[in-house]
Amino acid sequence: MLQQSVARFAPFALFLALAGCETTPPPGASGHPDDQGSAPVASAPAALSAPPLSTQGPLPLPSSTATAPWPGPFLIVMARSTGIYAEPAKTTKLGYAKEGAKLAVQSLPVSKAGCSAGWYQLVSGGYICGNEGTLNANDERVKHPPKQANVEGVLPYVYARNVSNGTPLYRSVPTREQIKKYEPYLYKDKEAEEKKAEAPPVAAPAPTLDEATRRAREDQARRMAALRDAQRAMLGEEAARKLEEEESQERGKKRDQPAVAAANDDPDAGAPQQWWEQDKPDLSKLKLGDLAQDADDVISGRMAKGFYVAIERTFNWSGRTWYRTTQGQIAPADRFVQVAGPEFHGVELGTDLKLPVAWAYGASKTKPLYTVDAEHGTAKSSGTIAHHAVVALTGKELQIGKATYLETVDGTWVKQADVRATKPGAPPADIGPDELWIDVNLSTQSLVLFRGTEAIYATLISSGKESDDKEKDHRSPLGEYRIREKHVTTIMDGDGTAAGDLPYSIEAVPYVMYFHKAYALHGAFWHSNFGVRMSHGCVNLAPLDAKYLFFHSDPPVADGLSGSLSSSDRPGSRVVIHE
Repeated sequence: MLQQSVARFAPFALFLALAGCETTPPPGASGHPDDQGSAPVASAPAALSAPPLSTQGPLPLPSSTATAPWPGPFLIVMARSTGIYAEPAKTTKLGYAKEGAKLAVQSLPVSKAGCSAGWYQLVSGGYICGNEGTLNANDERVKHPPKQANVEGVLPYVYARNVSNGTPLYRSVPTREQIKKYEPYLYKDKEAEEKKAEAPPVAAPAPTLDEATRRAREDQARRMAALRDAQRAMLGEEAARKLEEEESQERGKKRDQPAVAAANDDPDAGAPQQWWEQDKPDLSKLKLGDLAQDADDVISGRMAKGFYVAIERTFNWSGRTWYRTTQGQIAPADRFVQVAGPEFHGVELGTDLKLPVAWAYGASKTKPLYTVDAEHGTAKSSGTIAHHAVVALTGKELQIGKATYLETVDGTWVKQADVRATKPGAPPADIGPDELWIDVNLSTQSLVLFRGTEAIYATLISSGKESDDKEKDHRSPLGEYRIREKHVTTIMDGDGTAAGDLPYSIEAVPYVMYFHKAYALHGAFWHSNFGVRMSHGCVNLAPLDAKYLFFHSDPPVADGLSGSLSSSDRPGSRVVIHE
C-alpha cells in the first residue's frame, strides 16, 4: 500500500524490497500542488534530453535542451511547492516546482489577473505566479534554500538506512536536555558507570560469631519456644495457631514494603515498555501510526530499523553528526548507514546491439556458457558469465534433454533457466512511428522501451510478488496504461496488507512514473535483485534505468521542475504489462 499522509514525519523505509504500490494513489495526486501539504503533481512542457548510451560504460546523464545558458532573470521559488500552468491563471496545470527551485523566466509579467505580483512565463513554457517566489537572488528569504534533487547524478540525493529501532526525528536541532529525554539509550551505560562509582564500598565479610554470641542466640531461641508453649496452654491450640498466622502475614507485609515504596518513588516502575525500548520488538504488529505514538512539539515520530532518509545536508553539533532530511527533519547520523545504490543498469539498443538480449541471474555469482553439439545432443561447459552480465542472443533455441539452450551472437550457448531474456509483446495497433512506449514482461522480468516499433532500450525489473494467498498477492497489474504523472522524487510508505507484513516508508523515492492508481515505475536504490519479483506491485528499476525512462517518456519534465502531469493535450507514454 502506498500512502503519503499517515506518517508525514516519516522519511522512513522499511522492507526495502517492497517499495509499495497498491490500492489508491497518494493524497493530492493529480490535484493542486498547494493543497494542504499533499505532494504536488505536475509537469513542464520542455523536456530534458539524454544523449545516446554506450553499452560499454555507465549511462550518460540527462542534459538540458537549452543551447546556451539563460542570462536571467530567474524566479526562485519560496513556497513549499507551487504549480506551473498552461495559461496565466490557475487553470490547466502542467507541473510543479519545489521550494528553492531556480526557474528561468521572461523579464516582465504578462498579466496580474489573480496574482498581484504578476504571472511570469517560463522560458521552457508555462506560467508561474510571482507571489510564489522572488526575482531577487539576494533576498534574505532565499539565502539558504532546500537542496534540489541532483538529476545529474546516479541518485538525486544521498540516502541512509536507519539501523536501530526508535531513532527519533526531531522537528528542529535538539537541546542536550531534549537528547537525554528522547534518546535515553545514549545514557544507560554512562549512568550505570556513574552509579557504580557513587555506590558505597562493599562491606567486609562479617566476622565469625564468637562462642559467647552463639550461646546468647541459642538461649533467646529457647526462651521464644517456651513463650509459644505457654501461649498455647493459655489460649488453646486453635487460637494460638490463628495468632501465629496473623503474625506471619504481618511479617510478610513488612518484607514487601521496600518494593512498594520503590514503585511509589518511581511512577514508571512496572510500566509497559514502548515498542522501540524492547530488545526484540514484534515488528509484525507495528503500524505506521505507532511510529508517532510519542510525537510532540520536539519529535515528529520514531523510525523502525531499516527505514531510509534522504539527506539534504550534514552538520555537527554537541559532539555528534546530524542529518537534515529532505522533509526538514533532524536525525542523528550515528543511527544510520549511508547507501550507494546498485550499479546495475540496462543497455541502449541500436546498430551494435539488438533484441533479443538477456542477463545472467540467480543466486550464484556466475553462470556457465556452453558449447553445444546439436547432432549428438550434448552441451559442454565453455566458460562463465558474471551475475547480471548482458548477453546478446541470436533468437535461436535448442532443446537438449530437459533443458532449453539459447544461442549467443558469439556462437556459445546459455541455459534459458540461467538468464532473463527479453520477450516483448506486439506493439499497440495504433502506435505512432515516433511514439515512445514501454513494454513490461512479468514472466521474464524484463522491460523494453520502444520508439514506434523500434526497440531503443532494455533492462531488468523487479515487479510485484505473487501469492495464492489473496492478502499476500502483490502482483503488478496486467493491461495497457498511460503514464499519468511523474515525480523526480516522492515519499512512498504504508502498512503491510497481510498479517506479518511490515510497514515501510521511503523518503525521496527517485524517478517515479505513476501509470495506474498507485502503481508506478520507479527507481529502487534499496536492493539490487533485479530480475526477481520483489515489490508490492510497482515496477522496480535500477536508479539509472528509472532516470533514463523518466527522461525518455511523456509527459516531459522541464529543467528545474519536480514533476509533470499528463492531459488529453499531453498524453503520457503507454505502459503495456503482460505475462
